[in-house]
Order: sequence, then structure tokens, then C-alpha cells
Amino acid sequence: MVLCPSTEGNLGDGIFRFHDFKALNGKWSIGTDSHVGLNPFEELRLLDYGQRLISHKRDTFYVSRKADRGFNAIEMMWQTGKKAMGNITNDFFDVGKPFDTVIMDANMPLVKNTSEKHWCNTYVYSSDASHILGTIVGGNWVVKNGVNNDFNAISSHFNKTLKKLASRV
Repeated sequence: MVLCPSTEGNLGDGIFRFHDFKALNGKWSIGTDSHVGLNPFEELRLLDYGQRLISHKRDTFYVSRKADRGFNAIEMMWQTGKKAMGNITNDFFDVGKPFDTVIMDANMPLVKNTSEKHWCNTYVYSSDASHILGTIVGGNWVVKNGVNNDFNAISSHFNKTLKKLASRV
């Protein structure tokens, strides 16, 4: 199951019954259709906050013997997302395999002044898209300093598509 909390909120789809899904050993990841944002940490935060609103508890990403809920959230979404792409390893990074990652700004004041053990919580609960420095896919920068390598082509195609749709006039 791929959850897109910002899209679900924008469309008025309601709040996903995450606790029930988890109780049935449901596997999930975070996704986006990029209509509003592309920050997986914001999506995790929205998922958690929605669950807190309906359950009145702060246990969305609770795992026994693992107190760091930010890390738990990242690990949960990552494991299923990786498996969905056909990669069944349990390591975050595999030596000799293509390197895919999101690079976050460690100089963000809340991160810079937080101990390493609280970084995941800080990113999940305090970051926004401006804290993403870039994305590496297959060992190559695809987005660096907020700019996609194919920005000009993407922008041109996007503008042409919007004009054809004429839905924003």
C-alpha cells in the first residue's frame, strides 16, 4: 500500500485507517503524485498527525524496544518501498549496488543543534522541502540544490501540457 497523505487530504479522501491496517500486518510506504509536494518526511508527518487526530494517541510509528519514532517511520516506509521495487535486502545501502538516496541539510539549525540520535525525529517532524539538498539515483545526482538536472526540458513539457489542458485559464 502506498500512502499519499497530502494528496488524500487535498482530495478529501479522508484519513487512512493506518492502525487497523498495521494490526493486520499491512505493509506500506509513502508516495506522492507531486501535486503539492515531494517531501517524504512531510508525508510521514501528515500520516502521523492524521492518526493522532483520530486515535488521540502518539503511537503511530511505535515499535517495541525502538523508541525513535522518526527512525521507525523511515524504516517502515523504506522497507516496503524497497521491496515494491524488487529489492529484498534489509540493508539501507548495499556495497557494489547502485546508490540511491535523498541528501538532507545537516546544517538546518534544528539538526545542527540536535544529537545524532534525534536526527530522524527532527527530519520527520521539523523539515520541509527546503531542507532537501538533492537526490542521488544510481550514484548520480538527479536533483542538486533543489534543481533537477533536466529542469529545462521538464519545465518546457510541463508548460506545454498546461497550455493544452487550458484548465488554469
